[in-house]
Amino acid sequence: MRTAGLKLWMILLVVLLMGVASNPGWAHNFTISDLEIDGFYHVNLGEHVEADPWKGVLGLTVTNTGTEAWGDFHFGIFQVGNYSIDNVFFDVSPPNQPTSTQAGLTWTVTNFDHNLNLFFNSDPILPGDTATFNVFTDNTTDMVNAFGVYVYPSPVDTNTVPLPSAIFLLVSGIMGLISYRHKY
Repeated sequence: MRTAGLKLWMILLVVLLMGVASNPGWAHNFTISDLEIDGFYHVNLGEHVEADPWKGVLGLTVTNTGTEAWGDFHFGIFQVGNYSIDNVFFDVSPPNQPTSTQAGLTWTVTNFDHNLNLFFNSDPILPGDTATFNVFTDNTTDMVNAFGVYVYPSPVDTNTVPLPSAIFLLVSGIMGLISYRHKY
């Protein structure tokens, strides 16, 4: 009886280790034009000096030079100097929705519209592939003279457990509990 329990624990340990070892989020690299990489996930595009009409499109072409596929891409606005970014934001209202060469593009804006998250897990950017993004910024309220923009990719979301696997795991666990309960 103890042997069966030990085998079950060994199987669970092996499955857990396989899941951790296959996690694509450990490391990946990328380049954007000639800009330097600031760590694995964060590239500072630098200071954007603003002028009339105080809004516009940010076009970006990026190549995945790493070994992991990307499933989403993130843009962020940050403060430069003493210029407040309280009213600088990513505009996603029609007709200014983000565009990309990746199919199935969806997005969310967070942090008072200072963060724009683009999702395209159904059409990931594979190693060696190049993609283009166009996003819109609006600075018409305060018309600050400068703000910064940063970007970073994230790996394809492979941590989602497919439904058949989830059902199998649930049923296996329930059967194990029932078996354990009947033995003791």
